Amino acid sequence: MGEHNGLYRHFERKNASVYTFGCPCHIVHNTASYGAKAYAEAAGFDLGDFLVDIYYYFDNSTKRQASLKDFCDFCDQDYRKILKYGATRWLSRELCVSRVLKQYPSLQSYFASQPELRSDKRLCRLREYFADPKTEIHLMFFQSILPVFSELNKQLQGEEPQIHCLRQGLSDFLQKLLGRCMLATSYKDKDLDDRASMNFENEDLFLSPKDVMIGFTTRTTMQKHNLLPEEEKKLAQDCRKFMTASLQYACKNFPLKDPLLKHAEFLNFHERANQTFDSVQFFISKFPTLEAAMYDEFCAYQALGNDSQLSDLSRIDHIWMYLGKMEGKNGLRFGLLAQVAQYVLVLPHSNAAEERIFSTVEKNKTKYRGSLSNTTTLPSILTCKTNYFNHTHCYMFKPTKSVLQKAKKAATTYNADHSSTSK
Repeated sequence: MGEHNGLYRHFERKNASVYTFGCPCHIVHNTASYGAKAYAEAAGFDLGDFLVDIYYYFDNSTKRQASLKDFCDFCDQDYRKILKYGATRWLSRELCVSRVLKQYPSLQSYFASQPELRSDKRLCRLREYFADPKTEIHLMFFQSILPVFSELNKQLQGEEPQIHCLRQGLSDFLQKLLGRCMLATSYKDKDLDDRASMNFENEDLFLSPKDVMIGFTTRTTMQKHNLLPEEEKKLAQDCRKFMTASLQYACKNFPLKDPLLKHAEFLNFHERANQTFDSVQFFISKFPTLEAAMYDEFCAYQALGNDSQLSDLSRIDHIWMYLGKMEGKNGLRFGLLAQVAQYVLVLPHSNAAEERIFSTVEKNKTKYRGSLSNTTTLPSILTCKTNYFNHTHCYMFKPTKSVLQKAKKAATTYNADHSSTSK
C-alpha cells in the first residue's frame, strides 16, 4: 500500500473517514523475514537460500529421492519429502525448517557421501552446509524462534472477529521477543507506546550472550559440537541481532498507536470493568445526541454480573449478539451499545480471508485451465468452495435429493442446447 499514491490515499481523497491499515499477517511475516535477513548478514547463513537449494536439489529427481530414502532407512529415520519454501507463504518457513531437522542425520550422511562436482553449484553449496556443524545450530535456533511468529499469524488468520484484541495480541508478541533478548528492567514498567519507541541500539538494555534465549535445544546442540567459547558467543550475538531487527521492524510497522484499535478494546466483555466511556465516544462522535443514553447502557454493561449463558459463549460476536437481545424494564438493555459493537466487529483484523480466496482462484484458474469464465464457471466454483466444501470434505459430501434433481435438470438442458440438430 503506497504511502503517497496507494489505495489509501485515493480512498482518503474520496472520504477522509475511511479506515484502513496494513494486514497484520503480512507485517508479522515481513518481521520474520527482516530478522532472517539481519541474521544472514551477521552469521553468513541465509535460511531462504538454504531451503530453496535443498528443495530443488531433490525436486523432480526420483533417483536422488530414492537414495535419500535409503539413507533414512540406514539412520533408522522415516523418510519425508522435502517441503517447498515459498518466500511469500506466511507459515512455510517454520514447516520447512522442522522437516529438514526431522531427517537431518540422514541428509548429513547423504551429502557427505556425494562426490564433489564443481559443475553442480547447488550440490557444492549443500555439501558445505551439511559439513559445517553450525548449520544444525542455525536451524535449531530458527526452529525455536519461528513459532513465536507463526502462533500470532495463525491466530490472526481466524475467521471470528478479533479487532477488539488485535492490539493486545501484537503486544503479547512484542513481550515474547523482548523477553528473549532484553533485560526485564528495560521494559517491564513501560506501557505499549513506550515499548514501541525503545532504543534498540543501546547495548546496556540487552541480555548477555550467554543469557539470550536462543532455545534450549540450540544450546544443547552447541555443546554437542564442542564449539569454542568465542564461537558460541558469536552465534548468540547473531541470534540477538535477529530479534533486534525483528523488534525494530515490528515497532515501526505494527499499528500499536492506532486509536481505533485502542478504543475497540471496550468490546472485550471480560475486561469491561477496565474500559472507559471515551472508547464508545470515539465511535459515536458524529451522533452526540446518543451519548447520554449510550452512557447509561455502558455503565450497565460494566456493572453486568456473571451470566451462565454468557460464560458458555467464546466468540465475541456471539456475546454481543446475546447482549443485544437482553431485555430490560423499558425494552432492550443494551440496544444502542450492541449496535455500535456489532458495527465495530465488522471491521476486518487481517486479509487472511481474501488471501484464501486468491489462493483458491490460483489453484483453479491455472495456465492449463486459463479459459474458466470470470462471470460463470469460476465464481460458481468459488461459491461452492467457500460456502460449503471448506466445512465438509468432498468425499463426505452427500447431495440432497433436491440438489440431484436440479443438477439432472440442468445437465439435460445443457445437453439439449448443445446437441447437434443435424441428422
